[in-house]
Amino acid sequence: MSEEKRVQGARDIALDALMQVERANAWSDEGLRRGITRGGLDSRDAALAARIAYGVAGPVPMRAPSAEAQANGRPVCRETVDAFAQAVLQDIHPRDSWRASKAFREHIAVELARRCLIRSIELAGGAVK
Repeated sequence: MSEEKRVQGARDIALDALMQVERANAWSDEGLRRGITRGGLDSRDAALAARIAYGVAGPVPMRAPSAEAQANGRPVCRETVDAFAQAVLQDIHPRDSWRASKAFREHIAVELARRCLIRSIELAGGAVK
């Protein structure tokens, strides 16, 4: 009798990616990408796996007043978006852990701030020039 392969869900794939980080000092993004591809997750489940794997930046949501100050009253352009994203680093205090390095968490924070601001501008009917 052939052994049936167990189908992995979003939670299993996120856990596997985090375990790879711990065991092999691997990058969680690569393990997550492979798992999502291998598991054939749809976009909703892939997003859940990513939220689980990357949702360890801090215990509670927080505001970034330095970033807000960088965008307040400035023109909607790439330079403002970049200044906003970089200013997030003044407001966060990530740590190194087995889940992700401090540098990786800082990189993710800057990139997410950039993407979120751009998307917010788009949802408001604007565009970044």
